[in-house]
Formats: sequence, C-alpha cells, structure tokens
Amino acid sequence: MKQTYKEYLEESTNVVKSNEQKSKMILISTVLGIWALSLIAFVLVHKNVDEYGYSLAVTWAVLPVTFFIASFITGKRDWFGRMKWLAAPVFSLMYTMSGYATMVTAENMVIKSVMWPDFAKFPIGLIISLAGIAAGVFVNKRQAKTKEE
Repeated sequence: MKQTYKEYLEESTNVVKSNEQKSKMILISTVLGIWALSLIAFVLVHKNVDEYGYSLAVTWAVLPVTFFIASFITGKRDWFGRMKWLAAPVFSLMYTMSGYATMVTAENMVIKSVMWPDFAKFPIGLIISLAGIAAGVFVNKRQAKTKEE
C-alpha cells in the first residue's frame, strides 16, 4: 500500500516520540534502580561489610555520579522543557534520603531511637543535579549552534 508523504511524516514523528518516551522511561528506571539497589544492598550486607565505608562510597561516589549523569542527559536532550529544572530538587531529595535509608537507619537500629534525615545534604544534591542539567543544556545549545554553522 502506498503512503502519502504526509502519512509517512506523521508515522515517523510518532516513532521518534515513542523512542523518546522509551528513553525517558529507561533513564528514570535506571536512576530509581541504582538508588533502590544501593539501599537494598546496604540492608542485605551491612552486617558483613564496613557500614561507614559502604555508606561513604554510595553517598559520595555512586549516587552523585548517577544523579549528575541523569541530570546531564535530561538537560542535553531538553526533556520536559522548562520543567527539566524540577529534576534537581527530586534528585536532591533522593540523595538526602539515601543517607537516611542506609547509615542513619543502621544507627537507629543499634541505638533503638529515631534520628531524622540530614537535610544538610539537600543543597549538595541540588548543586550536583543543577550542574548536570546546566552542562547538558550547554552541550545541547553548543551542538545546535554548530549545526547552524
């Protein structure tokens, strides 16, 4: 069956939009997966490993890199338009709560008390994520400018 150019263009646009939606879902799933796995792994192995070492590695290496890369991709691909900047507080909250769900929870179990999350980490997570988004936006604009020339 022959397609008109308009039908072909519409079908191609739908495929691109579908692929973009899949990419977004993969990114979101990956970030949530890494975050959840880091928490689950702590719960499963905290008796057998250095809890502080694990918590430091996750808090200061794994999660910041994950959130920076996810923020960078979000900015570079201009996902969610102006709303992309809202990813920063979401990632910051996840970053803040990761320390609470690992080390603080372990301490709560030991001392049989309740300590609240350390919200001093929130600005750190915010800076990491905002830097990632800004770097992504910069690269996106730079590539667009290069294409124009």
